[in-house]
Parts: sequence; structure tokens; C-alpha cells
Amino acid sequence: MKKVTLACIACTLYGLSHSQTLSNEIEAVKQEVKNIGELFKSKKNKKKQANTPESEATNQGDGKGKRLQSAGEVHPNAVYLEVDDMELFNAGAAVVRKGNSTALIDRNGKFIVPFNKHSFQPYSTSSTTMLVGYGFFLTDRSAAVTSKGTVYNGFYDLTPDNQYAHTFENKKHTYIDSSGRRYVVDYLLRDISDGIGIGNVEVLTDNTFTTYPAYISLANKIISKKKYWHLSPFSEGLACVGNPDSYGMIKYGFINTKGEEVIPLTYSNQPSDFKNGLSKVVPTNKADFRYAFINKKGDIVVKHTDNDIRTNLGAEFEPFKNGYSNIGTRRIMDSTGKIYTQAEFCKMLGVPFSLFGGKAFSFAGPRNGKVVYSRAMLPSDKNPYNFAGFADPTTNTSTRLVFSTDAYKFSLSFDPVSKLALEKTQIGKDKEGLPIYRTGYINEEGVYVIIMAEKSKW
Repeated sequence: MKKVTLACIACTLYGLSHSQTLSNEIEAVKQEVKNIGELFKSKKNKKKQANTPESEATNQGDGKGKRLQSAGEVHPNAVYLEVDDMELFNAGAAVVRKGNSTALIDRNGKFIVPFNKHSFQPYSTSSTTMLVGYGFFLTDRSAAVTSKGTVYNGFYDLTPDNQYAHTFENKKHTYIDSSGRRYVVDYLLRDISDGIGIGNVEVLTDNTFTTYPAYISLANKIISKKKYWHLSPFSEGLACVGNPDSYGMIKYGFINTKGEEVIPLTYSNQPSDFKNGLSKVVPTNKADFRYAFINKKGDIVVKHTDNDIRTNLGAEFEPFKNGYSNIGTRRIMDSTGKIYTQAEFCKMLGVPFSLFGGKAFSFAGPRNGKVVYSRAMLPSDKNPYNFAGFADPTTNTSTRLVFSTDAYKFSLSFDPVSKLALEKTQIGKDKEGLPIYRTGYINEEGVYVIIMAEKSKW
């Protein structure tokens, strides 16, 4: 078709060259050539787009949200850093490495702490510290450095959640937050949350010292004088506690930050911590329901029976985490008790369900406001990572599947201060067919703003 059309155009031009009205007609033929060229170009581009899951995500419209077309691309004012490795952002700062040296950068790629001044330890990537950074970085000399560059020397460690720098001086425990506020406490605390930790209190009775665990605030006050056999960390203002009943069976309930029992110790099975205002409870007698979710008054908000599980759900919903409860990826439930299928959940987020092409699909609840979804890699992908994107329910926007996630660093976890996440995107393949990645920090539109520069061949 193409050869015939071009031949006809050539013949037309030849004939017109012997005409008295060459000027107007040659211009007309030129326009026809241009139109045909654009037609072939358009068909070629459409054919190329149709073969990629990313283009499908852009073109399909079965979601209700706005697609962020620039996700995975590079910002025109992006900063390139000649480094060998990058760490997650933590309260507005991130560690970068070059050789054996480390530095601390801000959200603009500028140095807060230059290379060769401090040797920063690897930042923990536990489930807590991946999602919430408290602005501390520990050095190999046991100094604590904040995201603003303030240095506290002589500290032995950080609390397990990286929330406080801790040291023991003059028989007192000192805790410092990243703003510089100091708390002096008589006790070594663990599981600090809502300004309250768990410590061991020693009392003298009949010339004998006995020790028991208690809730102690950073103001150095014991929250409740009542002794509990079981103490869980505070979560959303409530903590699960337990004591034996008259028959020696442990019963669980909840106290508030004043030490008041706001939900009586009646549960034989330990409830989950409160998340999104709900706690999962499981009765001993499951005749009426298999499990339920209660609010902070102890009222049942959602309950599911054995019949619900057999006929509809297939399994139990997990305790809430980051905004949602789920059964694998088959069913997702929000804090109102509304249950979504995969397709319904995608539609609610504005994510085209066709994006996944019937392949394995998974999601993670909001990571600082973003819902992460991914399509598992296929043997044909030759990619050691899953293809992932993210949606923001507050703005009803979503990205294409252009990011490569893993369970370590590249998890689309946005730092709440810098609003950046560490990610990588496949941009090509080498001579052996292995993927080549762009690595750096993306903003909330999925655009790379700080990039790891290409390494020297030498």
C-alpha cells in the first residue's frame, strides 16, 4: 500500500511538472505527502504503545481518577549526584554513599553534612522506620545527627523505633527528640508511643525489692499504679492490658493515657492494637460470629460469621494497617466496614483494573497517604523486581506501573517531610538483555527530582 501510494505521488509530480499551473498543484501534492506521512507515523506509534502495560494504563479509562502521565520521567531541573548508593529519606534528610564515605542531603539534593565528616550507619528499614522517620541518623562513633545537621555526641543508641536518642548519665536516662527537647527519666523505657513507654519499676516491700512492668511517661510519671500482667504499647491513645481472673485465665482490655480502664478486661483472646480507630477481637464462642472489629468505646462495628467466610470472603480480614484491612488481595475493607473486590478497589482509587492484565495483583495500604499497587513479575519480564505504581486517594490521582519495587528500599514509601520516595525505573537493557535502571528520588507526581548519576566506566 505504501509503495503504491508513493509511486502514484511520484507520477503526479511528474505530470504536474509539465503543467501551466504548477505552483498551486505542487503545493497541494506536498500537503498530501505530509498527511500520508503523519498517518503512517500515527499508526506506528499506536502499535508500539499497545504492546506495553504502561501505555495500557495511560489509554484505558475504566478508573475514575486522573492518571499522572509524567510518572517515571525526569524533572527538567533534576539534580544529579555522583554517588554509589542512596538511602530512604528520613524527616527531610537522606544518607548517600560514595565509596566508603557518607553524607547527608536535603530534599533539594544539597548537602546538610558533607562527605568525610561523619560515617553514618545504614538506616533501619523495619516496617516502622520505613514509613515514619523521626529525623535521627546514628554514626559509627555513637553520635546522633538530626535531619537538620545537629550533632549529639556521646549517645549510646537510638530507641528501637529511631524516635529518640538515648543515653545514661548520672544514673538517669536521657531521651532527646530530633527537635532537641530533652526528657530525663529514672527508668529505661521501651516501646515509647504517645509519649509513654514501658519500664520496670522497683518497689521495696518487707525489706525485699520486687520489680514489675509499668507505663511511664517521658515526664517521669507512672501512668497507672495498678499492676498488669500484660502490657502492649500505646496505639492511638489506647493500650491493651491483661490480668488473670479468679480462675487464672488472662483477660484483656484497654486503658487510656491517664491509666483509666476504658474498655473492661473481658476478652479471653488478646485484641489487636487500635489502628484507624478499630481493634480486631476474637470470641471464644464463635456461634454468633467468627471475629469482629470494635471501636474505642468497645462497641462492635463490623463482624463476620463462619458463613460469611465460606460463601463470600474466603478467609478472615487482618487487623487494620495504614487505613485498610485485607484478605490477601482478594478483598479490601475500609474503616467504615465497606468491602471492595480488586476491581472495585481499583475503581475507587482511580486505577484502571485492566492495568494488571489478569496478572498477579497486590497492594499495600497507604504509606504516608499513598496506596501502592504492583503486578508481579513474569518470566518474560527478565526483571528481578515487581512493576508498581501508586495512587493518592485524597487527590484521586494514580501513576502507571513504571517503578520497580522490592521489600528493602524501593517500596514507594514517601517521607512525610520531604515528600520524596526512593525508587528505580527500568529505562532499557544492556547487551546481555539485563535491565538498566534509573535510580533516585521521586516527588508525589512520580517524577525524578534527584538522580544517581551514571557511574564512570573506569
